[in-house]
Amino acid sequence: MEVGNEWQYLVYEEYFSLFGGSEGYYLEQYSNQRDTLIFDTAYFNWTRFPNHWFRYDTLNQTIFVLWNDSDNVFMDFTIPAESLITRFEPYYNYYVDAYVIEGNDTKGYDGYESYEFPELMATNLFFQNNGLIYRHENERWPGGFTYRRWYYIIQSNISGTNYSENHNPEIIIEPITKVSDSTFHLTFEVNHHYSHVYPDSTPHTSLNFIDTVKMHSFYSKGINVIQNPLFYGESISGTENWEINTILDMNLISDEYKFNYRIEAVDKGLLPHRSFAPDSGYFTAVYNTTTDVNEIEETATAFTLYQNYPNSFNPTTNIEFQIAEFGFVKIKVYDILGNEIATLVNEQKPAGIYEIEFNARNLPSGIYFYQLKAGNYIETKKMVLIK
Repeated sequence: MEVGNEWQYLVYEEYFSLFGGSEGYYLEQYSNQRDTLIFDTAYFNWTRFPNHWFRYDTLNQTIFVLWNDSDNVFMDFTIPAESLITRFEPYYNYYVDAYVIEGNDTKGYDGYESYEFPELMATNLFFQNNGLIYRHENERWPGGFTYRRWYYIIQSNISGTNYSENHNPEIIIEPITKVSDSTFHLTFEVNHHYSHVYPDSTPHTSLNFIDTVKMHSFYSKGINVIQNPLFYGESISGTENWEINTILDMNLISDEYKFNYRIEAVDKGLLPHRSFAPDSGYFTAVYNTTTDVNEIEETATAFTLYQNYPNSFNPTTNIEFQIAEFGFVKIKVYDILGNEIATLVNEQKPAGIYEIEFNARNLPSGIYFYQLKAGNYIETKKMVLIK
């Protein structure tokens, strides 16, 4: 335990009562912000319990919390599995009967509070070298009130070393390549492994793990380059979509200058992860000199994966996609952990527009992803199953 150590969690929370329930995701971040000497011993202040002081005894591999001028066991890493101990729970200022569990090189506690309310609290705490990696709390109160939380580690900074379970954002974009007027309106999707965004019409609490989206751009013609300021994207409420709006200099565009642009997405990680689209280089937009007929023909020969409909769905939904040329086509469905759930298409197809049905009658409610692979073209979209 050192000042400056930090932990960041993705928290999933469920609330149920006799009057209904809700669920949702949010972030929590804790750190050791202060230290002090108490009885000539160094203690640290952990922001999860701001009114308490902790110390880690390296020799005994135990975390103690100071209460009533004495050390109380908060976590003992030497206790063998299937042992019953009593530990101090700072959040409640209670002593908790805790049952020690062990597996997969982790240790934890599964306990309940019997001081005031039977079955008040059950807690699982799992530890690894990078600190607390998983926590599960389950509170059951009289009157049918149930409150559950799951804490999943995203990143931790321990003694200056960053341990990460984070992922890079995924930018899904159909770039604008031709412009006819000064209005440049770009809409695209930015997915993240830790984003859980629900439509505004649902009672769930959404978390968009994307912090910032911005566009780097410049005009170019031969060796002439004119830089633009950064343009920042705006999140579209209830979705993982973002939009960027700006006004182009049509005097330059009509003078055969190219508008070069690149999208950057930065997440909310303790150590932020970022992605670019394209991965290298820039998209280029030029003055539109084609006819409407040519534009229609170009669109008709594009690779496209459309959003499923309906979405959300139960238990069936339709997926439409468009193939530009004859070739081998794959469409697969994955769960939120990236596990393959189903293969919907796995064959050669001629150019054209197709529609297939996905039946999820044997799957639980949740977020799923479907991906189209055709030649070098890959696109992924999200769908929500609600039963």
